[in-house]
Amino acid sequence: MLCILLNRIRANHYNLAASRWRKDLTDSPMCECGLKEEDVNHVIWKCSRYVNERVDLIKKDIKEKIKEKNLVVVKMIAAFFKKIKRNLQKSKKEKKEETLRDGPPNQGGKRNGTVERPI
Repeated sequence: MLCILLNRIRANHYNLAASRWRKDLTDSPMCECGLKEEDVNHVIWKCSRYVNERVDLIKKDIKEKIKEKNLVVVKMIAAFFKKIKRNLQKSKKEKKEETLRDGPPNQGGKRNGTVERPI
């Protein structure tokens, strides 16, 4: 699960408004707080809705630990998102909408009949 979370954050592909808006699954990329697009950076560091939950990250000095690039940081971020009850993975509704829009994945895992060819 931690690998999935880390890869979703690195790929900028998660279940927050900014990412969902890029995929045309929501009307706006804006956060409910009204300040900015709801992306991972905004939720972790800026969003006024999560000030109390962010205290743990600040106490654990996460900004310094990020430089170390280790699994501890990923676990801290995962715990933060769990605490604020936000799931960065696709919801069942999002998966269903994607399947209805693009069709089911084919055997190669691609949608719309595209096939990934080796180079």
